[in-house]
Amino acid sequence: MRIILVLILLLAVLAVLATWVYPWIDGILNNQEATVGGP
Repeated sequence: MRIILVLILLLAVLAVLATWVYPWIDGILNNQEATVGGP
C-alpha cells in the first residue's frame, strides 16, 4: 500500500518538474538554434 503512495508522489513530482523544466529546456534549445543558426 505504501509503495503505491510513493509511486503517486513520484508521479506528482515528475509532473510538476515537467511543467517548468520542459519550457526551460525548450527555451534553451531555441536559444542554441538562434545562436548557432540554422542550415
